[in-house]
Amino acid sequence: DGVDDAEAFRETMECLQELQFGAEETDEMFCIVTAVLFLGNCDFTGDDSAGSRVTDQQLGEHICKLLQVPREAFDKIFQYKTLMDPLSKQIIDMPQAPEDASLTRLAMAKATYARLFDWLVDRVNKTMGGT
Repeated sequence: DGVDDAEAFRETMECLQELQFGAEETDEMFCIVTAVLFLGNCDFTGDDSAGSRVTDQQLGEHICKLLQVPREAFDKIFQYKTLMDPLSKQIIDMPQAPEDASLTRLAMAKATYARLFDWLVDRVNKTMGGT
């Protein structure tokens, strides 16, 4: 496609430095992008009675490290659909089928990326003196 990826990355890093992004901010940003990409590789196994689990446990562990989230919380997102009983206000965890866990994964990736994008726009605007 005629694009020099190494050169494009170098230019991106220069822009981030010019916009006064620190090393920690840059690293965290790349961790989030990497985690979103890895979420796309998640497959699920399980059934309607026990809920779903990420098939590749190492991939799940890697995503948790990138996003800095506890593994138990990550697993629960895909294993159960959490609902609130409107009468008792009690939280109910219903087992989630693999197909539903896949949809949850897509929603999680989309929301994570959207929040990163919003933060990035806000961060650039503040640096450039905007609101």
